[in-house]
Amino acid sequence: MKFVSYILATLMGLFALAQSSDTVRLDEVVIEKERFQRFSTGAKVVSLIPKQDGQSLSNLLESQPSVYLKNYGNGQLSSIAFRGTSAQQTNVLWHGVPANYPTLGQVDFSQWPLWMVETIALQPGSAGALYGSGSIGGTVLIDSEPAVKQSSGLTVRSEFGSFGSQFYGAKANYLHKDICGGTKVFFAKIDNDFDYKFGGDHFTQQNAANQNFGVQQTAAFENGNHQFSADAVFTSDDREIQPVKTNPDNHTTLETTNLRLALSHNVETENASLTNTVAYLVNSTLYEDTIRTTAHQYSLLSVYLFSLSPKIDMRVGSNLNYFVASSRNYSHTIKDTQLAVFTSLEYSPFRFYKASLNLRQSFYKSLAPFSPSFGGEFMLFENRNWKVSSGHQLSWGFRYPTLNELHWSPGGNPDLKPEESFGIEGGFSARYQDKGVKYNISAQGYKTWSKNWVFWIPVGAWSAPENLRNVVVKGVEVEASIATQGLHVNHEGGINYSYNRTTNKLGTTAGNQMIYVPAHMANLFWEISRLQWVFVVKANNTGMRYAAMSNSESSELPGFTLIDCQVRRKIAIHALTSEVGFAVKNLTDKSYENIKNLAMPGRNYQLIISIKL
Repeated sequence: MKFVSYILATLMGLFALAQSSDTVRLDEVVIEKERFQRFSTGAKVVSLIPKQDGQSLSNLLESQPSVYLKNYGNGQLSSIAFRGTSAQQTNVLWHGVPANYPTLGQVDFSQWPLWMVETIALQPGSAGALYGSGSIGGTVLIDSEPAVKQSSGLTVRSEFGSFGSQFYGAKANYLHKDICGGTKVFFAKIDNDFDYKFGGDHFTQQNAANQNFGVQQTAAFENGNHQFSADAVFTSDDREIQPVKTNPDNHTTLETTNLRLALSHNVETENASLTNTVAYLVNSTLYEDTIRTTAHQYSLLSVYLFSLSPKIDMRVGSNLNYFVASSRNYSHTIKDTQLAVFTSLEYSPFRFYKASLNLRQSFYKSLAPFSPSFGGEFMLFENRNWKVSSGHQLSWGFRYPTLNELHWSPGGNPDLKPEESFGIEGGFSARYQDKGVKYNISAQGYKTWSKNWVFWIPVGAWSAPENLRNVVVKGVEVEASIATQGLHVNHEGGINYSYNRTTNKLGTTAGNQMIYVPAHMANLFWEISRLQWVFVVKANNTGMRYAAMSNSESSELPGFTLIDCQVRRKIAIHALTSEVGFAVKNLTDKSYENIKNLAMPGRNYQLIISIKL
């Protein structure tokens, strides 16, 4: 009956199109509740527009509360986890379709530079009803905004840093009547030959070089109320996997290529919006020049927005994903199909309150997980200067096992169950704005119950995944920021703190913190700009983590604080605008580890040159 109801709801969108809210695009890195997250009422949602084009996505995301970037060495694999969960429990969407590698169930953010990204949004917490499989800890949405016309222009950027670090990028935008497009290209490399100490001796890091290349082509065409857009991205990464400190001479290589293609059609009427997206994604890895694993993904996403009344908006849609994967470590070519139909309703009965209901019915093999969510927002107080609001949400999430978890040989377990979760969250935010000054403060508390958590355990000479863990995640996030203007000097600063307690509830390690989950994290930044000068200082604190479920003293990884600073200056000569910057990373030369026995660099430097025509 659920299936029939959803199919009927989906077909309704073919005959009735609905209006979508306006999109807000700002130059600063603070946008909230844009159009594509409108049904996330009561949840925390933050959208970002990148400022530093050359850095990787991980550099931008690590400053957000409750976001932990698990870096396997400098310039190495970087995966993201929200609120004490795992990278596989973070759903990454590109143009609305799943972008996690179907083999691993995660994305390597070190291979996705901000140079190739226009917009990015984060929604921490369980959101399976909105985004589907994997949205247990949080969701990352990349380039989910529709294409926007930009004036023609050319931008080039170069970066040079310690340990042979180099970055070269160029991007061109062009506009002719109703047709616009953009081309981006980049090349990055790093030798990673930094010095470190281990066991009382000095070493120079070897066999950890990395080289990354990418190109992107976008195009959009408008004809009346119709918009057609295309986005094609290709990246190639040639990496030496950083050896552990106990075996510094080990040399292992990994080559990775990614191809992402998306075609979208959007039609807008006075009261309607319909978007159809077709996507094709390929992820291919070559390990040690011998083991190649390739996954092909074909996706179809349809979303219909419409208004039932001035106070009621609805969304109806469907998402179909088809995967084909092959590897020497699979017994045969793997083919998988995932289907979901969904609907959302947002109701604003009063000026001071609105609520949303999301329903998703998914289908995978013999499984049919049903995921609802409900959220509400109260406007507690509002006048010319102040805006105080609170929100709450109940949500269910799930995650299908990855292809490697099911089929990898040796170790794959075809009998794995999907992970399931239920989460609650609530909080408040207060904003004050007057002439030349803005204040923001917010706090969010949350708790998630997750069962059938997949965990790899040793089985003889290899490891195998099992549904071994029932886990409870609870925590709190607090943020505050200030921005002032006056006397040609602008100040912008902020601080955030998050506490995460992720506790296993089963087995001999019941009551212990899950591995690589810092209980405490904090970030601080301050930016001062005067005329054409900008000075920025950032501090990131990561608390102690455990490298083993035993939580033994020998498995402890000490917490650390990293301080980065940067100075930039803009220079304008006629139609040419350039920017020159100098950055110092790990200012205090802190010795630390993200992963046990993997070295990280001490103090290092970076020179940035950007020219825009």
